[in-house]
This record gives sequence, C-alpha cells and structure tokens, in this order.
Amino acid sequence: MMTRRILALLCALMLMLLPAALADGDYNLVLDNAGLLTEAEYQDLEAKAWEVSNAHGMEVVVLTERGLGGKSIRDYAADYWDEAGYGVGTAHDGVMLTLDMAERDWYILTTGKTVGYYTDYGIQTIGNEIKPYLAKGNYAMAFDRFLDLAGSFAAEAENGQAFDTNHEYKGEPETMARKLGKALPVGLIASLLATLLGMGGMKRGMHTAKKKHGAAQYARKDSMQLNRSMDIFLYHTRHVERMPEPSRGGGGGSSTFTSSSGTTHGGGGGKF
Repeated sequence: MMTRRILALLCALMLMLLPAALADGDYNLVLDNAGLLTEAEYQDLEAKAWEVSNAHGMEVVVLTERGLGGKSIRDYAADYWDEAGYGVGTAHDGVMLTLDMAERDWYILTTGKTVGYYTDYGIQTIGNEIKPYLAKGNYAMAFDRFLDLAGSFAAEAENGQAFDTNHEYKGEPETMARKLGKALPVGLIASLLATLLGMGGMKRGMHTAKKKHGAAQYARKDSMQLNRSMDIFLYHTRHVERMPEPSRGGGGGSSTFTSSSGTTHGGGGGKF
C-alpha cells in the first residue's frame, strides 16, 4: 500500500512538472546548422536564449547555415520561422538572428510584437554591435551579445519607447571581461600621467629664476631718449560661434514585408 502511494505521488509530481519541461526545452532556440559552436558554447547559449525568451514573452532564436539554396537571407529566415512554427501566441512573437556563412550575411527577423520592439534603427544598431565579433570569427561572443541586446531592447520597448532615431541607444555598462581587456592600457596611461606630473613637480622645484615683465632693472637711468612714438595695429581677434544643428523629429519606425506564407515580418541585415 505504501509503495502505491509513493508511486502515485511521483506520478502527480511528474505531471505537475511536465508543462514547465515542455515549455523550456522541447525544441531548440539555437540552431547551429553551420557548426560554428563547441558543445559547451551551444549549451550556454541555448540556456541564455530560453532565459531571455521567457523574460519577455517571446522566442529569441539564433540560426546558422552554410548556403540558403538560392534564397535571399530575408526570405530564407522568414520561411524557416513560419514553417518551423516559432514564436509565442497567435502573432508568433519573436526575433531571430540568421547567419549565412556562404555569403557572410547576417539578418535579424522580427515577428508579432517584436516588429515594434526592434525598429530599423534598432536592428542596425544591434548588427553594428555584433559585426566585429562575427568578422573575427568569435561567433559565440557575437550570439551572446545578440541575446543580451535582444533582452535590453525588448525591455526598453516594454517600458514605453523602443530604441529608434529619436531615442538612440547609448550603450550599456561594460562587462567584467571588457573591463579586464582595457585594464592594461588604462593602467599604463595612469602610470605615465603620474610620472609626468612627478617630473613636472621636480622641474618646478629646480627652476628658481623669477620671471620679470620689464627690463627696467637692466636699463641705465636716463641712457635712452625717445624722439618719436606711435601705436602700430598688429592683429585683431574674431569670435566665431557655431549655429546649433536643427533637431530631428519623429522616429524611424520599422519596415515590414509579407512572407510566402502570408505572415507579416520586420527585419534588416548586412554583411560581416
């Protein structure tokens, strides 16, 4: 009897946990078909993609390929999204970064509410942030940065105003890795400034001569007489004031297109 009760409790517990397990891992958000990631990198990025997705009620996907079968990267990304059934809810809310290694193209596809989250300006801003990593072959770092920015841009849009031409992205606090990367140059500069300041103090201590603003102490009294004097205009000063640039009004918004399945998407991309 006790064994049956234990089994019943275990079955009930499994049924309670099953929805959560299916909602977070029954399919992949990182699809590395080009084989760019190590197993450890893939696992870390997959976990982070789910974390960002769950935090904002959408799906954040990374897709890599080596050739798109003759399709443009825009059409390939849209068809892949639609046919695989990605996205949350009836509007299929989500965003996907697609990489084509054959042509070295990147594209960010948006669907549902994320069309407004990631404007044309926002997509190009994210692209500019990840392109240096892509160009150097640091794909794991590029995808990690994309996931960070996807979350940050979504949070800004949820707070009332998406990043756009009238609300520009100003960057984020540097990660510890980037701070460490810059620590050596900053330390050298600080040391150099300290050395220069110290040398300047020593130089001032050695320089005891006093500056004189006239030559009266060197001239013999009544040894020089002026027969004629005049004022000569040597130069003039002109003050130039720069006129302020006109302010920009309105936002850039998001461009959209319709995929072969009839779904409306936004997006943008470029080369790396």
